[in-house]
Amino acid sequence: MDKDIGAPAQEPEASEPHPRRANRLLGALGAREFAVLEPHLERVALPRGKVLFEPGDDVHTTYFPCQRTMVSLLIVTRDGREVEAATIGREGAVGGFVSSGAKPAFGRAVVQVPGSAFAIAT
Repeated sequence: MDKDIGAPAQEPEASEPHPRRANRLLGALGAREFAVLEPHLERVALPRGKVLFEPGDDVHTTYFPCQRTMVSLLIVTRDGREVEAATIGREGAVGGFVSSGAKPAFGRAVVQVPGSAFAIAT
C-alpha cells in the first residue's frame, strides 16, 4: 500500500528556515552532500494523525521533520495493540533511507505533532 507523501506545504514564508536549519540531520551534512540532496527535497505539510506507512509497506519516501514536527514509530502487536518504539523530530529522519532494494516497514509511522517536513523519494 503506497501512502501519498503529504500535502505540499504552503509557499515558504520569509520566517521559515533553510532545510539545513529546519532539520539537524540535514544540517549535519557537508555542503557538497547537501547540494546533491537539495534538488530532490520537497517541503510537505504533515497533519496530526497522518500515517506515513504501515507494517509491511514498501517505504518509498524518507521524511526529515522540521522544527516542532514529531513522528512516532509504533510496533503493532498481533492483537492490534501499539507500542511506541521511537519518536523522531527535527534531529532525524523516518522512512526508507536505511537499505537499497525492498524496504518493508517494521512498524507504523504516525505524525503526533503536526508541522512540515522535507520529503525525498528513496
